[in-house]
Amino acid sequence: MLLHAERDRAWSVDAICDALGCPSSWAVAQLDAMGEAGLVVQAGPDWRFAPSSSELDEATAALQDAYRLQSRDVVRFVFATPGRDLKEFSDAFRMRRNQDE
Repeated sequence: MLLHAERDRAWSVDAICDALGCPSSWAVAQLDAMGEAGLVVQAGPDWRFAPSSSELDEATAALQDAYRLQSRDVVRFVFATPGRDLKEFSDAFRMRRNQDE
């Protein structure tokens, strides 16, 4: 949601870590997972929000709205299942061409 909030900004890993208070190894793993899910792109050392579809853009906006209104419920949802990571969460927003994929 950080990158979504400033979608025109290119973020360095250090800037993301400063904003979130997280270790860089964790941030890189999450950025890689979001990149694979089509939410962000890497341009050199920086990252920016760049959804690969309008559906992902709309889902991210809806998530940000939900977080703004009911942050506790969103956090509970994200961490409800032990071992759930960002890749698994972001995969829920992945649009597939065929239902059989």
